Amino acid sequence: MPPLRRPSPRQKSDRLTPSEPEVASEHLGGALESALGGSPGPVRTCIGCRGRAVSSDLLRVVAEDGQCLPDPRAHLPGRGAYIHPTVACFDAATSRRAWVRALRVSGPLDGTAVRAGLPPGLKGS
Repeated sequence: MPPLRRPSPRQKSDRLTPSEPEVASEHLGGALESALGGSPGPVRTCIGCRGRAVSSDLLRVVAEDGQCLPDPRAHLPGRGAYIHPTVACFDAATSRRAWVRALRVSGPLDGTAVRAGLPPGLKGS
C-alpha cells in the first residue's frame, strides 16, 4: 500500500469557490478583489497614525541628503514612506521617530520640506 500524500497547494486552490472571496483574494494576490471592483489601487500604511489607505490618498516621502522630501508624483528614486497629508500625522511620525525607521537611514532627518509640502487647507488639521 503506497503512503498517503498531502494535497499540494495547487490542489487546494482548485477547491476555492466564489463563496470564499477572502480566501480566494489572498491566494490570488488581490487579483480577484480588483476584478470584483474592490480596491482602487495599492494600499499603504501611514507612518504617522499607522492607518491603512489607498496610496493616492497618502503623500510619499523619500530621504535625500539628510532631509525628508515630499514626492507627490512618486517619481523620486529610493525607498519611500507614506503619510497622510495632515499635521497630526506629521507630528505623530516625528515624535515616534518613524521617519528614520521607515526610510531606513541612520541619523536624524530634517522634515521641514515635508511640513511645507502639506496642502494649505490641511496644515491646521
